[in-house]
Amino acid sequence: MIEKTATNKAEIKARRAQHNKQVYNSRFGFLNETQGVRPASFIGLMGTAGSGKSTLVKSIVSDCAVNESVLCYLTEEKSEDYEMHLHFIGAKMENISFIEENETSFNGLDVDAGIALLLEPLFMSDAKLIFFDNITTSILYEKFGYKGQCKLISALRAFCNDSGKTVFFVAHCKKGSDNNGHRLFTGDDIRGTYQAFQQAEYFYILQPVNVKDRIFPLLQIAKHRFHDEITSKFYLMGYYDRQYKSDMAIGFEKIKEIFKKRNVLK
Repeated sequence: MIEKTATNKAEIKARRAQHNKQVYNSRFGFLNETQGVRPASFIGLMGTAGSGKSTLVKSIVSDCAVNESVLCYLTEEKSEDYEMHLHFIGAKMENISFIEENETSFNGLDVDAGIALLLEPLFMSDAKLIFFDNITTSILYEKFGYKGQCKLISALRAFCNDSGKTVFFVAHCKKGSDNNGHRLFTGDDIRGTYQAFQQAEYFYILQPVNVKDRIFPLLQIAKHRFHDEITSKFYLMGYYDRQYKSDMAIGFEKIKEIFKKRNVLK
Protein backbone atom coordinates (compact mmCIF):
# COMPACT_ATOMS: atom_id res chain seq x y z
CA MET A 1 0.00 0.00 0.00
CA ILE A 2 2.81 2.43 0.91
CA GLU A 3 4.68 1.65 -2.33
CA LYS A 4 1.52 2.17 -4.39
CA THR A 5 0.84 5.54 -2.71
CA ALA A 6 4.40 6.69 -3.31
CA THR A 7 4.15 5.70 -6.96
CA ASN A 8 0.88 7.56 -7.32
CA LYS A 9 2.38 10.66 -5.71
CA ALA A 10 5.35 10.48 -8.05
CA GLU A 11 3.06 10.12 -11.06
CA ILE A 12 0.94 13.05 -9.95
CA LYS A 13 4.05 15.17 -9.42
CA ALA A 14 5.35 14.25 -12.89
CA ARG A 15 2.02 15.07 -14.52
CA ARG A 16 1.87 18.43 -12.78
CA ALA A 17 5.43 19.20 -13.87
CA GLN A 18 4.55 18.33 -17.48
CA HIS A 19 1.37 20.38 -17.32
CA ASN A 20 3.20 23.40 -15.93
CA LYS A 21 5.97 23.23 -18.50
CA GLN A 22 6.05 26.26 -20.76
CA VAL A 23 6.59 25.54 -24.43
CA TYR A 24 8.23 28.94 -24.79
CA ASN A 25 8.90 32.12 -22.87
CA SER A 26 6.33 34.59 -24.11
CA ARG A 27 6.73 38.32 -24.45
CA PHE A 28 3.07 38.65 -23.44
CA GLY A 29 1.99 38.95 -19.84
CA PHE A 30 -1.46 37.51 -20.49
CA LEU A 31 0.12 34.20 -21.55
CA ASN A 32 2.72 34.19 -18.79
CA GLU A 33 -0.11 34.78 -16.31
CA THR A 34 -1.41 31.31 -17.20
CA GLN A 35 2.10 29.84 -17.58
CA GLY A 36 2.23 30.12 -21.34
CA VAL A 37 1.28 27.75 -24.13
CA ARG A 38 1.93 24.24 -22.87
CA PRO A 39 1.96 20.67 -24.24
CA ALA A 40 -1.36 18.97 -25.00
CA SER A 41 -3.36 22.16 -24.41
CA PHE A 42 -6.46 23.34 -26.27
CA ILE A 43 -6.44 27.14 -26.36
CA GLY A 44 -8.75 29.70 -27.97
CA LEU A 45 -8.57 33.37 -28.97
CA MET A 46 -11.79 35.13 -30.03
CA GLY A 47 -12.50 38.52 -31.53
CA THR A 48 -14.63 40.31 -34.09
CA ALA A 49 -13.66 40.39 -37.77
CA GLY A 50 -10.85 42.91 -38.15
CA SER A 51 -10.11 43.05 -34.42
CA GLY A 52 -6.47 42.03 -34.95
CA LYS A 53 -6.67 38.51 -33.56
CA SER A 54 -4.73 36.97 -36.47
CA THR A 55 -2.13 39.72 -36.13
CA LEU A 56 -1.75 38.87 -32.45
CA VAL A 57 -1.50 35.16 -33.22
CA LYS A 58 1.31 35.84 -35.69
CA SER A 59 3.31 37.47 -32.89
CA ILE A 60 2.69 34.39 -30.72
CA VAL A 61 3.67 32.11 -33.63
CA SER A 62 6.89 34.10 -34.01
CA ASP A 63 7.69 33.62 -30.32
CA CYS A 64 6.96 29.89 -30.44
CA ALA A 65 9.04 29.34 -33.58
CA VAL A 66 12.22 30.53 -31.88
CA ASN A 67 12.69 27.09 -30.31
CA GLU A 68 9.81 24.91 -31.51
CA SER A 69 8.38 23.56 -34.75
CA VAL A 70 5.06 25.27 -35.54
CA LEU A 71 2.28 24.42 -38.01
CA CYS A 72 -0.21 27.06 -39.17
CA TYR A 73 -3.52 25.63 -40.43
CA LEU A 74 -5.12 28.40 -42.50
CA THR A 75 -8.77 28.65 -43.53
CA GLU A 76 -8.81 32.29 -44.68
CA GLU A 77 -5.39 33.68 -45.57
CA LYS A 78 -3.04 32.38 -48.23
CA SER A 79 0.15 30.89 -46.84
CA GLU A 80 2.28 33.34 -48.84
CA ASP A 81 0.46 36.31 -47.26
CA TYR A 82 0.76 34.81 -43.78
CA GLU A 83 4.42 34.03 -44.43
CA MET A 84 5.10 37.56 -45.68
CA HIS A 85 3.84 39.07 -42.42
CA LEU A 86 5.85 36.58 -40.36
CA HIS A 87 8.95 37.50 -42.39
CA PHE A 88 8.28 41.17 -41.67
CA ILE A 89 8.15 40.65 -37.91
CA GLY A 90 11.32 38.56 -37.93
CA ALA A 91 9.92 35.06 -37.35
CA LYS A 92 12.22 32.04 -37.67
CA MET A 93 10.64 30.73 -40.87
CA GLU A 94 12.56 27.43 -41.00
CA ASN A 95 10.53 26.31 -37.97
CA ILE A 96 7.14 27.21 -39.48
CA SER A 97 5.07 25.18 -41.94
CA PHE A 98 1.62 25.75 -43.43
CA ILE A 99 -1.52 23.94 -44.47
CA GLU A 100 -4.13 25.78 -46.55
CA GLU A 101 -7.53 24.21 -46.01
CA ASN A 102 -8.76 25.17 -49.48
CA GLU A 103 -6.14 22.81 -50.94
CA THR A 104 -7.94 19.86 -49.28
CA SER A 105 -11.12 18.55 -50.92
CA PHE A 106 -13.89 17.58 -48.49
CA ASN A 107 -16.40 17.03 -51.31
CA GLY A 108 -18.59 13.97 -50.80
CA LEU A 109 -17.33 13.34 -47.27
CA ASP A 110 -19.49 13.19 -44.18
CA VAL A 111 -18.35 15.04 -41.08
CA ASP A 112 -16.49 12.06 -39.55
CA ALA A 113 -14.53 11.38 -42.74
CA GLY A 114 -13.84 15.11 -43.12
CA ILE A 115 -12.47 15.37 -39.60
CA ALA A 116 -10.27 12.31 -40.15
CA LEU A 117 -8.89 13.90 -43.33
CA LEU A 118 -8.21 17.17 -41.49
CA LEU A 119 -6.46 15.48 -38.55
CA GLU A 120 -4.19 13.18 -40.58
CA PRO A 121 -1.56 15.83 -41.51
CA LEU A 122 -1.70 17.25 -37.97
CA PHE A 123 -0.75 13.84 -36.56
CA MET A 124 1.92 13.37 -39.25
CA SER A 125 3.50 16.80 -38.71
CA ASP A 126 6.62 17.18 -36.56
CA ALA A 127 5.14 20.41 -35.17
CA LYS A 128 4.41 20.50 -31.45
CA LEU A 129 2.23 23.58 -31.78
CA ILE A 130 -0.63 23.98 -34.23
CA PHE A 131 -2.28 27.34 -34.82
CA PHE A 132 -5.75 26.96 -36.36
CA ASP A 133 -6.63 30.27 -38.00
CA ASN A 134 -9.66 30.48 -38.17
CA ILE A 135 -11.70 27.57 -36.82
CA THR A 136 -15.06 29.32 -37.29
CA THR A 137 -14.38 29.83 -41.00
CA SER A 138 -13.26 26.23 -41.52
CA ILE A 139 -15.14 24.35 -44.24
CA LEU A 140 -16.04 21.65 -41.72
CA TYR A 141 -17.27 24.17 -39.17
CA GLU A 142 -19.51 25.93 -41.70
CA LYS A 143 -20.59 22.96 -43.83
CA PHE A 144 -21.94 20.54 -41.23
CA GLY A 145 -23.77 22.89 -38.88
CA TYR A 146 -24.01 22.71 -35.10
CA LYS A 147 -23.53 18.94 -34.70
CA GLY A 148 -20.56 18.98 -37.06
CA GLN A 149 -19.03 21.88 -35.16
CA CYS A 150 -19.34 20.02 -31.87
CA LYS A 151 -17.71 16.92 -33.40
CA LEU A 152 -14.83 18.99 -34.79
CA ILE A 153 -14.18 20.69 -31.45
CA SER A 154 -14.30 17.38 -29.57
CA ALA A 155 -11.98 15.76 -32.13
CA LEU A 156 -9.42 18.56 -31.82
CA ARG A 157 -9.51 18.39 -28.04
CA ALA A 158 -9.02 14.61 -28.18
CA PHE A 159 -6.19 15.14 -30.67
CA CYS A 160 -4.36 17.30 -28.10
CA ASN A 161 -4.69 14.59 -25.46
CA ASP A 162 -3.69 11.75 -27.80
CA SER A 163 -0.77 13.46 -29.55
CA GLY A 164 0.60 15.66 -26.76
CA LYS A 165 0.47 18.56 -29.21
CA THR A 166 -1.08 21.95 -28.57
CA VAL A 167 -3.87 23.46 -30.67
CA PHE A 168 -4.25 27.23 -30.44
CA PHE A 169 -7.38 28.18 -32.37
CA VAL A 170 -8.72 31.53 -33.53
CA ALA A 171 -12.48 32.16 -33.57
CA HIS A 172 -14.90 34.88 -34.68
CA CYS A 173 -17.52 36.46 -32.49
CA LYS A 174 -21.16 36.09 -33.48
CA LYS A 175 -22.31 38.28 -36.34
CA GLY A 176 -23.53 41.63 -35.11
CA SER A 177 -21.10 41.76 -32.18
CA ASP A 178 -20.06 45.35 -31.49
CA ASN A 179 -16.64 46.13 -30.02
CA ASN A 180 -17.98 49.46 -28.78
CA GLY A 181 -21.12 47.95 -27.29
CA HIS A 182 -22.21 48.25 -23.68
CA ARG A 183 -20.25 45.26 -22.35
CA LEU A 184 -17.20 43.07 -22.56
CA PHE A 185 -17.57 39.97 -24.69
CA THR A 186 -17.83 36.55 -23.05
CA GLY A 187 -17.50 32.98 -24.28
CA ASP A 188 -21.23 33.08 -25.11
CA ASP A 189 -20.39 35.45 -27.97
CA ILE A 190 -18.45 32.88 -30.00
CA ARG A 191 -19.75 32.11 -33.48
CA GLY A 192 -21.34 28.69 -33.78
CA THR A 193 -21.15 26.15 -31.01
CA TYR A 194 -20.41 27.16 -27.42
CA GLN A 195 -18.41 23.91 -27.19
CA ALA A 196 -15.38 25.74 -28.58
CA PHE A 197 -15.29 27.89 -25.45
CA GLN A 198 -16.43 25.17 -23.10
CA GLN A 199 -13.78 22.64 -24.12
CA ALA A 200 -10.91 25.12 -24.31
CA GLU A 201 -8.59 24.97 -21.31
CA TYR A 202 -7.61 28.60 -21.81
CA PHE A 203 -9.61 31.20 -23.69
CA TYR A 204 -8.70 34.80 -24.48
CA ILE A 205 -10.87 37.55 -25.95
CA LEU A 206 -9.53 40.51 -27.94
CA GLN A 207 -11.88 43.51 -28.05
CA PRO A 208 -10.54 46.80 -29.48
CA VAL A 209 -12.54 49.79 -28.21
CA ASN A 210 -12.52 53.16 -29.99
CA VAL A 211 -12.21 56.32 -27.92
CA LYS A 212 -12.23 59.41 -30.16
CA ASP A 213 -9.22 58.90 -32.45
CA ARG A 214 -7.56 56.20 -30.33
CA ILE A 215 -8.01 52.43 -30.30
CA PHE A 216 -7.64 50.52 -27.05
CA PRO A 217 -7.03 46.81 -27.86
CA LEU A 218 -8.33 45.17 -24.69
CA LEU A 219 -7.60 41.53 -23.99
CA GLN A 220 -9.23 39.52 -21.25
CA ILE A 221 -8.39 36.10 -19.87
CA ALA A 222 -11.89 34.65 -20.11
CA LYS A 223 -10.99 31.13 -19.01
CA HIS A 224 -8.02 29.74 -17.16
CA ARG A 225 -8.48 26.11 -16.17
CA PHE A 226 -6.04 24.78 -13.54
CA HIS A 227 -5.47 28.34 -12.29
CA ASP A 228 -7.91 29.23 -9.54
CA GLU A 229 -6.31 32.60 -8.94
CA ILE A 230 -4.59 34.92 -11.40
CA THR A 231 -3.05 38.29 -10.64
CA SER A 232 -4.32 40.13 -13.72
CA LYS A 233 -7.32 39.33 -15.89
CA PHE A 234 -7.25 42.32 -18.27
CA TYR A 235 -4.48 43.59 -20.53
CA LEU A 236 -3.98 46.52 -22.86
CA MET A 237 -2.16 45.30 -25.96
CA GLY A 238 0.69 47.34 -27.40
CA TYR A 239 0.40 47.57 -31.20
CA TYR A 240 2.95 49.35 -33.35
CA ASP A 241 5.01 48.72 -36.48
CA ARG A 242 2.20 46.45 -37.82
CA GLN A 243 2.39 43.99 -34.95
CA TYR A 244 1.53 43.38 -31.31
CA LYS A 245 4.79 43.73 -29.42
CA SER A 246 3.80 43.98 -25.78
CA ASP A 247 0.97 44.13 -23.28
CA MET A 248 0.27 45.77 -19.94
CA ALA A 249 -1.97 44.56 -17.14
CA ILE A 250 -4.79 46.96 -16.29
CA GLY A 251 -7.50 46.96 -13.65
CA PHE A 252 -11.24 46.69 -14.17
CA GLU A 253 -11.72 50.33 -13.15
CA LYS A 254 -9.66 51.36 -16.19
CA ILE A 255 -11.79 49.09 -18.37
CA LYS A 256 -14.94 50.82 -17.13
CA GLU A 257 -13.37 54.21 -17.81
CA ILE A 258 -12.53 53.24 -21.39
CA PHE A 259 -16.04 51.92 -22.01
CA LYS A 260 -17.53 55.09 -20.58
CA LYS A 261 -15.63 57.18 -23.13
CA ARG A 262 -16.04 54.82 -26.10
CA ASN A 263 -17.35 55.95 -29.48
CA VAL A 264 -20.98 54.92 -29.95
CA LEU A 265 -23.57 55.85 -32.51
CA LYS A 266 -26.15 58.27 -31.11
